[in-house]
Amino acid sequence: MGAVRDIYQMFRVALPGAVASFARETTRATLRLMVRFVGTDLVARDEPSPVDVPVMHYAGGGYGAWFDMRADDPAVVVCCDGPVRGFYESGTPVTPNTGQSHDFGCAVAFPGGRVSATNSPTDPPNNPGEFHLGAADGSAAVILRGAGLPSADEVGSAVIATAGPVASLRLGGTAATLGVARLGDEVAPDATWQAFATAVAGFINGLAPGTVVVPNAAKVGIISTASEKVVSE
Repeated sequence: MGAVRDIYQMFRVALPGAVASFARETTRATLRLMVRFVGTDLVARDEPSPVDVPVMHYAGGGYGAWFDMRADDPAVVVCCDGPVRGFYESGTPVTPNTGQSHDFGCAVAFPGGRVSATNSPTDPPNNPGEFHLGAADGSAAVILRGAGLPSADEVGSAVIATAGPVASLRLGGTAATLGVARLGDEVAPDATWQAFATAVAGFINGLAPGTVVVPNAAKVGIISTASEKVVSE
């Protein structure tokens, strides 16, 4: 039992943590562990803070979901079977110099989790049956509804939600500035059309005065056809 107690006091697998600081250039974090350790003397102690821990963002095949972490963001800290120092610097296999394993010096962190009390829960960012990817407050998010989800009559839809009133949804890149035309939008006359209409009206009115009046309206007409699948507000 003495050996078991020694292992219990030294061996670590995983604990929830909260971010203390985040280095975006290396995608590493320093964390505060959120479960204290109670030794055989029944005294509660804070676990040491893991520092410079690689953060396991979801990525692969040239794609990924990248984001900066903030102070107090939840994470799960996992202690690996051996030192991770080296691989995440070079991408090549590492030969450990010591027998270090299963402590917070050989840990990685998986970001995620949400604080919500069982007896007084708070709703998550997504509505029931929806997939919500983006800002938790919905100010910039992609919302997916699969066929039959969240309701039986759902045929499958995607919403790109933005809260900014001007140029907040940019197609093609951050330099996009041209507004997207929508069904029902006005079509304004250009100078060539105005000159043509004036010339035609002048000629006809020369033959029959007062026959044609060039309209002063600010539009030629409205866009009458548009995509049924892609819609805009």
